[in-house]
Amino acid sequence: RVLKLLKELGFENLPNDVPISLKNRNELKILMPGNTMVSGLTNSSYSYQKDFYGNIIDEKNDYEIFILDKLPAIDFDSILAHEYLHVWLYMNKLEYSSQITEGFCNLAKAEVYKKKTDKHSLIQLDKMNDDPDPNYGQGYRIINKCMDRYGWAKIIKLFKNKQAHNCY
Repeated sequence: RVLKLLKELGFENLPNDVPISLKNRNELKILMPGNTMVSGLTNSSYSYQKDFYGNIIDEKNDYEIFILDKLPAIDFDSILAHEYLHVWLYMNKLEYSSQITEGFCNLAKAEVYKKKTDKHSLIQLDKMNDDPDPNYGQGYRIINKCMDRYGWAKIIKLFKNKQAHNCY
């Protein structure tokens, strides 16, 4: 469901074989110390082999997504969409400030809630709009204004061309 939605939004070639592990709150806190409310996390690793002459002959990027267990399906999907945008950023070797990165990834989270207009989804969207966090909340609101102005295709292009600062 989530990969289909992201593809419809314009995110091509996202891998469908990223391992997704469910973790309880304590396990997530260990993976991401300092963030007691963490509900999802994406790890990226890069490895390579060199030949006799020192040339890189084999490169590999691996990703793993961790999500809080026992969530309603809509919340699981929203967090998965957010984490998959982290994968997309890693795949495209795009590094931005935490505010830009988390704001951008939260756009996908919001899209999941916008597709289902039940009371729970509307409450979650309101929470995102009111979130005081400088990265997840303020970052989302800034990038969301950019989204309203440009749309998904242009936002994706801005990010790919390392021009996300145009949203500020």
